[in-house]
Amino acid sequence: MQKPKTKSVRSVKDILAAGPHAQLLAQSGLNNELLGLVRKQLSGPSSLHCVNAQLQHDTLIVHVDSPAWATKLRFQLGGLLANLRKVPSLNGLQQVQVRVLPGAEKKLLGSVPSSARLSEESAELIRNLASAISDDALRASWLRLAKNTKPQD
Repeated sequence: MQKPKTKSVRSVKDILAAGPHAQLLAQSGLNNELLGLVRKQLSGPSSLHCVNAQLQHDTLIVHVDSPAWATKLRFQLGGLLANLRKVPSLNGLQQVQVRVLPGAEKKLLGSVPSSARLSEESAELIRNLASAISDDALRASWLRLAKNTKPQD
């Protein structure tokens, strides 16, 4: 009796490396290495806000997660460029650009629903204010606001 032929199990990494996505996988690995180098050179929390790094010709593009961190990082570019040029594979580096990765800040913040609620007294004051307004649209807006009250205990 013959043993049934079994196929060897290949990892996803091996499958991708052998397929049409091999170049993309290699580029992703290079980008991760660059990101690691950039993070090593940065001080404090700015390294945590760098989310991607990629090399385009003689320019290193570093993506950060918010405009505020992009501004902070731009103040550190002189030292960062000098330190990165000491790495043999990056000695021809001419400039570092900082860009904000679109949507990264929203992912960090998430969609936090507002939990602010009005007390019943505040809602009553707003309803009284609304009753004195002649503009229908404005009155309706104030009345919608007054509905946002704390739940009764």
